Amino acid sequence: MLLALALLSIVLVVLYSTFFLSQKAMEGADDTLVRLQEGRMALDTLRRELESAVYSGSNNLTLFTMKESDIYDKRVSTLSFTAFSPYMPGLSNIEYYVEERAERLVLLKKMNPYWNIDLNMKGTEIIEDVDGFTVESLYNGQWVNIWDTGETGKLPEELRVTITVRIKDKLIPLFEIIRPGIGQAI
Repeated sequence: MLLALALLSIVLVVLYSTFFLSQKAMEGADDTLVRLQEGRMALDTLRRELESAVYSGSNNLTLFTMKESDIYDKRVSTLSFTAFSPYMPGLSNIEYYVEERAERLVLLKKMNPYWNIDLNMKGTEIIEDVDGFTVESLYNGQWVNIWDTGETGKLPEELRVTITVRIKDKLIPLFEIIRPGIGQAI
């Protein structure tokens, strides 16, 4: 009877530890999938907004600017543009930028009606703990990371947006090629 009880105890300990190891592995996989899903959702929203970007040289309230900077030796872009957004009726001025919070980089978004920009408005968090956010425009066959419609007088024809996330000490770049569509030939 004691021998049977000892064998049963060993089998239960093995099953118990196997269950918790598999549970821990599933939680790690869930975290990875959530991070990837957040990145893809942010890129999808940004793609839809950029495809409806608007610029008119005769209207000084419309704009499209890209700037690049470094935070902790990581390339980050600031993207400001006027577009139709599903989140606000009419035209909106939208800005995507990266900010440092508690030694982590966070991708943020601001959105205002295009005629009333609130410079003191706090951004809404899109993705926390990003490793990079870059926006590049195809210009004369090369990718450039600065654009200003005040100087160029037009929207870029093609954009490459990259959000780099860190998953289990591995950098995963998620990117999208986007063509602003309003006012462009189809």
